[in-house]
Formats: sequence, structure tokens, C-alpha cells
Amino acid sequence: AAAQRPLLRRQGLHADIERMQAKVRDHQKAQAAEEAAAVIDVAKQLLADAASAGDTRVIVGEVPQAPTEKLREAVDWLRQKSGSAAVLLFSPSGAKVTLLAALTKDVVDGGLSAKAILGEAGKIVGGGGGGRPELAQGGGKKPEKVGEATEHVRAWLLEQLGA
Repeated sequence: AAAQRPLLRRQGLHADIERMQAKVRDHQKAQAAEEAAAVIDVAKQLLADAASAGDTRVIVGEVPQAPTEKLREAVDWLRQKSGSAAVLLFSPSGAKVTLLAALTKDVVDGGLSAKAILGEAGKIVGGGGGGRPELAQGGGKKPEKVGEATEHVRAWLLEQLGA
């Protein structure tokens, strides 16, 4: 009987650990859902405030810190809602900023690339990135420059799109 006590105790500890891990997973899921909702809320406002160059919406702005996949969901949502769009989202996190640029196919066909947008932003936020013409991702080391970069890239995109 004494030999079974350590075994039962270990089984109890394993059950406790599994319960704690489940709580952590639930908390992480809830936190990710909150982050995604916060990003979409800001994206909705950016869309409402977006400038236009002809039929193309120019959507440039800062969103809350979130995992890259949530930022991608936001740019996909913005492209879908816009029909024709050039999008650049800045997501500051501590001493860094994540950049995600996206274009609809018609804008890419017109000669613009998401990588070029990152290049313009990177000049100001101290970074850059890469990717495909319709979607590119990067980062910068100067999150304090996001406001300046937002204004610069918005004006640059409007000029590129002939507004």
C-alpha cells in the first residue's frame, strides 16, 4: 500500500498539471480573440477614415499589438471591404514595430508592390521587409516614428496612385 501512494500522488500531480495547462490554453485563446477584435475595431476606423485615389482606398495606420496572423486577417478584411485598396498597418510592440503591407490585385497590376510600401515605411521606422507584390511583412526599430511614417506613406501612396 505504501508503494502505491507515490504513484497515486504522481497521477494526482499529472491531473493538476493537465488542468493548469488547459486553463492556460483557454486564457491564451481568449487573449488572442481580444487582440483580434481590437485590431479589427481599429481597422474599421482606419477604413472609415481612409483617403481615396479614384476607386482605390489608401488605408494606412497604427493598430494594437497582435500576432502576425491577426494582422493578416485584418489586412485581408480591409482588402475585401474596399474592393480596391493599398493597406499598410503598423503594430508597435516595445522597441519594435511590425509592418504589414497589402494591395488588391488591381493595384498590383497597376505597377505598385507591397514591398515598395515597406521600403518607404522602413526609411522612417528603421527597417524594411519583404514578401510578394500583393502582401509583404517587415519590421522596424523606431516605433516612436510610426506617426511620421503613417503620414509619409499615406502621401506617397496617394501620389503613386495619381490622386
